[in-house]
Amino acid sequence: MASSDERAKLLRISRGLDRLNNPCQLCKQRGAISSKTHFAANFGLAFTRTENHLEGYFCGPCIHKKFLLFTFINLIGWFGIVSIIKVPMFLLSNIAEYEFAIRAMLRKRKQRLALIEDLLEKDAQARRNLSSRGS
Repeated sequence: MASSDERAKLLRISRGLDRLNNPCQLCKQRGAISSKTHFAANFGLAFTRTENHLEGYFCGPCIHKKFLLFTFINLIGWFGIVSIIKVPMFLLSNIAEYEFAIRAMLRKRKQRLALIEDLLEKDAQARRNLSSRGS
């Protein structure tokens, strides 16, 4: 059976490769999840309003931060004629995008761990075969 040190080392290598191959578009410090995420915010006062959109491939911490930021903007910026209609749609859309991104992140972690376990099992089996041939 593989030690936890080997498992941790392979996990670090996997994360490093992920960061190189698919970096987060905001922080560039971590690997992005595999699905594109889109958040929208609306800030309205009386007859004026601004609409902001953010779309891309982001890491987990950036997804959490941007979801909270865009939700906060939507909750404080609904004071407008068009905003009364847009804000609930944006809030629901952001919640759905956030849930989808979290599920994709968990799926990616599960796949990575399964791959590492499979790799360690194959390594242990190869070592057993070599030791049985040597005896």
